[in-house]
Amino acid sequence: MKETVIIILSLIIGILVGFFVDLPINFQDTPITTILLCGILFSVGLSIGSDKETLNSIRHLSPSLLMLPFCTVIGSLIGTLVITLFIPQLTLSTGLAIGSGLGYYSVSSLIIGDYFGPTLAAVGLFANVFRELLALTTMRFQAKIWGILPGISSGGANTSDVLLPAITSASSDEYAVPAIYNGVVTTIIVPFLVTFFCEIKI
Repeated sequence: MKETVIIILSLIIGILVGFFVDLPINFQDTPITTILLCGILFSVGLSIGSDKETLNSIRHLSPSLLMLPFCTVIGSLIGTLVITLFIPQLTLSTGLAIGSGLGYYSVSSLIIGDYFGPTLAAVGLFANVFRELLALTTMRFQAKIWGILPGISSGGANTSDVLLPAITSASSDEYAVPAIYNGVVTTIIVPFLVTFFCEIKI
């Protein structure tokens, strides 16, 4: 939650600085977003590769739980597709690019910004932050109504870190590994999925 607040404040401060200060550099013409994106993905790779205990636990998950992140992706894309049809300002490709962020707002908004500019990057950021906050505040309710696995899917890429305490609190510690696995796999998928929908024109 603290990280989310910091990211939103950084965006707001950046908007204000860009609006009121005449900067000598046009950041849209520099590779700064690509450099930042590579740095984020490198740190994610380091954290995944260094956590050998969790990687070993994932190997013992049942086949149905191994399908969880892919169900998360499919469900997210179907939901995004339906919502996009009711928003005439968005094309299918831009809507699906935003939705395929799966809650991983820092990376998805950088990629979307590279393709579509700062306005849609901000939309992507807030849409994916809202997904995280919604999952966080409704996790216990979801677990009671239809079980914890749909709740984990609703958290997308954030289930391996920010949402993990909420998931175990709403269920039990046995769902910690499936939640981490879901978060890790969707985190890996996000850059490829967002880039794919940014590239196609539908």
